[in-house]
Amino acid sequence: MKNLLQFFVMLCCVLTAVAQKQINTEFATKMNAAFQQLEKNRVPYGLLKDQAFEFTELSAYNGVITDTSYINANVLGDIYKTLFMSKVVADTVQRELVANER
Repeated sequence: MKNLLQFFVMLCCVLTAVAQKQINTEFATKMNAAFQQLEKNRVPYGLLKDQAFEFTELSAYNGVITDTSYINANVLGDIYKTLFMSKVVADTVQRELVANER
């Protein structure tokens, strides 16, 4: 009986892990269609905030330390995910360096 229970628990874990592999791309498809006519090479720094799914409001983190701009690891992760999703070109690091040289 104990072996049967262990097998059932393992089976549930495996089925749950398999179910997590489905990726919903509906948001990305809609955003790509909306910004399809945009000349992406003219976007400064290669980041377009309007295209991103915002996990957190980025305007609160403008470099000025306030009592509401406290962050922890979760907020930092949300900021990273928002910036990552706003990327419209593959080489954003290069674009930033070129923009700073002007």
